[in-house]
Amino acid sequence: MPGALVEVQDLKKYFQVEHGPLSTHRGKAEFVHAIDNVSFTIEKGQTFSLVGETGSGKTTTARCVIRLIEPTSGRISFDGSDLLAVNKNELLKTRRNMQMIFQDPYASLNPRMTVGDTIELPLRIHHIGDPRERRSIVMDLLDKVGLTPSSQYVNRNPHEFSGGQRQRIGIARALASKPKLIVADEPVSALDVSVRGQILNLLQDLKKDFGLTYLLIAHDLSVVRYMSDAIGVMYLGKLMELGPSESIFEDPLHPYTQALLASVPLASGAMKKGRPKLKGDLPSPISPPSGCRFHTLCPWAQERCAKEEPALIDHGKGHYAACHFVNEIRQKL
Repeated sequence: MPGALVEVQDLKKYFQVEHGPLSTHRGKAEFVHAIDNVSFTIEKGQTFSLVGETGSGKTTTARCVIRLIEPTSGRISFDGSDLLAVNKNELLKTRRNMQMIFQDPYASLNPRMTVGDTIELPLRIHHIGDPRERRSIVMDLLDKVGLTPSSQYVNRNPHEFSGGQRQRIGIARALASKPKLIVADEPVSALDVSVRGQILNLLQDLKKDFGLTYLLIAHDLSVVRYMSDAIGVMYLGKLMELGPSESIFEDPLHPYTQALLASVPLASGAMKKGRPKLKGDLPSPISPPSGCRFHTLCPWAQERCAKEEPALIDHGKGHYAACHFVNEIRQKL
């Protein structure tokens, strides 16, 4: 597609289960179906968010997209090139354009490195500038992420900073190589509520200033709505719904998306009414249900759902849903 930075087609990632010596499953090869035939496109300058419960495959998908882990199969195109076809040297060059902001600002920074050395590391890896130029870039980035004056922060160690300040350092490190794509994996979930808004506003400002594209992983639907241009809703390794942010929030098509939105507490503490609540436990990703993976929890499920896997179909204006009965459910809600 014109303007596409990332195109993912039929992405799969299976993890083989290791069994202990006393396991009754020894001798049988079992696999966790972390991602199964996931496809989506991220346009340049867009924030594309993946949402879903823990275990839905969001973070695994993001890590596969930038090849932090190797996919089992599928195709990933980054800025027009096949990311799975490049060798290690070419991948290193490409990685300059793909960086990651990690969820835990305490675990993602090396406690033995100063802030300056942490931010400078990507510059050294990618041979950007001489020592004086690199130090100038580091000081400028500290100012841009709100750690000013930079001279007071550059030679300090991570333990001297709060969680919000550490995440700002992590953001500065991600920006150092001037990437085109940043994967933000739950970038504010470990922060105090009072700090989250500051970091989200910073990410929005940096997106404009640096011309960035974001792949955002998040549980908090308020964060997703504020940040996103497009959203993919995942359940048990599959995309259930895909489309523009406002369309998904205002007119959710898939029962799983409807349940997610209905579970958000209102200001009064009550839950949203008008949509059925889910009952039951998440099935095992080792042996996912046949047909539609959501049918074991779906209040609208019929016999067809257990037998036939629904395709991800466009229901207008780029709003896709993988459900056999979208129109029937719409009429009942």
